[in-house]
Amino acid sequence: MWLFKGVALGTLPIMPPPTPPFEGMHVLVVHFPIALPMVAMAFVLAAMIMPLRLRWCSWAAVALLAMGTVGMFAAVSTGEAARDVVEEGSPEMFQVLEEHEELGELMRVVFLIVTVLYGLFVLLPSVIRKWMIPSYLVPVNLVFLLVLLIGNLMLANTAHLGGRLVHQYGVRATIAEATQAEHSEK
Repeated sequence: MWLFKGVALGTLPIMPPPTPPFEGMHVLVVHFPIALPMVAMAFVLAAMIMPLRLRWCSWAAVALLAMGTVGMFAAVSTGEAARDVVEEGSPEMFQVLEEHEELGELMRVVFLIVTVLYGLFVLLPSVIRKWMIPSYLVPVNLVFLLVLLIGNLMLANTAHLGGRLVHQYGVRATIAEATQAEHSEK
């Protein structure tokens, strides 16, 4: 039996854990729409610094923003389901929950608009070849870098409110019931 950091590899579970109910999925999906737009900023910065040589970075940023935006739709949907099962809490907790929800919905709209606009501005030089010049590409990337910075600060505030719900007020996700196999092993 091979050991890895004190754990026998033969004892590691082969099957994934049980899937939580829909309202419990929020904690699983919410981290991607937080991380991906932040990583996209690095690609926009690279595309701004070397606009012709690193043009692919603009497309990578569009892809990251698109995946993050889709993730925001999933996060808002699962967050609404998670909110619906919260029954107890202080008025302050429900105020934080409401702010978190409103900001989440706002972020979904903001990043949808930013993603579509940045995608269009990245696509335009491929269609209008005379725009494939640094004097177009650098300012566009600079503007979107600043827009992403502001959007990501707002997104970080939204995430902070979610963190407060968990760590300050003890709001927890619903987890899946233990499977029959887990019960029989105990």
